[in-house]
Amino acid sequence: MTDRPEETPGAAADADEDTGLVPQLAMMSGALLQSPVRNALFALGGALVAVVIVTAYGQIRLNTWNQPFYDALAHHDMNGFFHQLGIFGMITGALLVLNVAQRWLVETLKLRLRQGLALDLIKNWMQPAQHPALAPDAEARVEYIPLGVIGVVGPWNYPIMCVFGPLAGILAAGNHAIIKPSEFTPRTSALLARLIAETFHPSEVAIVHGEAAEGALFSAAPFDHLMFTGSTSVGRHVMRAAADNLTPVTLELGGKSPVIVRETYDLAEAAQRVMAVKLRSAGQICLAPDYALVPAGSEREFAERCVAACHNCPNAAALDASC
Repeated sequence: MTDRPEETPGAAADADEDTGLVPQLAMMSGALLQSPVRNALFALGGALVAVVIVTAYGQIRLNTWNQPFYDALAHHDMNGFFHQLGIFGMITGALLVLNVAQRWLVETLKLRLRQGLALDLIKNWMQPAQHPALAPDAEARVEYIPLGVIGVVGPWNYPIMCVFGPLAGILAAGNHAIIKPSEFTPRTSALLARLIAETFHPSEVAIVHGEAAEGALFSAAPFDHLMFTGSTSVGRHVMRAAADNLTPVTLELGGKSPVIVRETYDLAEAAQRVMAVKLRSAGQICLAPDYALVPAGSEREFAERCVAACHNCPNAAALDASC
């Protein structure tokens, strides 16, 4: 990239660790953790968790959840019907709140851990590496210097952690960054853009928005390094565009995650474990199982066990509401 500021932020070997941009990034993520939305979610979740525990026990299975509704309607008991409807609404709302709160914690706490690691290890990372010299009176070492301007293309499923996580290392190494968040998370992207503008100078960290066409232009820009998190198919286009500029790339690509079930393993337990991971974060986590390889002849039984595992999961009531 051209026209970069002469001074690079952050990461000389003898620099004070309280200067530079990583502490600013930590402060910005702290603002995310202290968001009023987060406080409201946890307050509501704490208030409703007792309701979930008391009322959901014994009714969480899909095959019994609807029965109180049917009984109330059959006896023309409208008070009972609305009572059950209220219980259903409270449980479904509580499960939704707890799921959102869990997702927020996963993103922000992992981010803070990565930032803390960068702050703790930055001086060690920047120390020259000594190597044996070829001549008796010579000295050989590798000195680590900033690359320059790093491009970061973020995904839609973890739009905070997969952007600010790499950004911590980028800033710790003394680089500048330009971020292209996913077009599928417009509200999160708008929030990140506002926080970045409030925290960093545009010459330090900048953010650009756009659809697939703008993403293609972004990948073709002459960055000093390009980081991409997303699908394998799009990753091929990103790598091809970067190759025209000889830009090195770091690709974290999604793929297929198979599960192998052996003959000696209990199918019910395997199905329960598979679906517990498959349904995490609404199935959006990159490690979610995509397909299973099971012993011949047990395919239908395994599928039925997976369905039963879904019926018994804590979110069964919410699943029933969507059917």
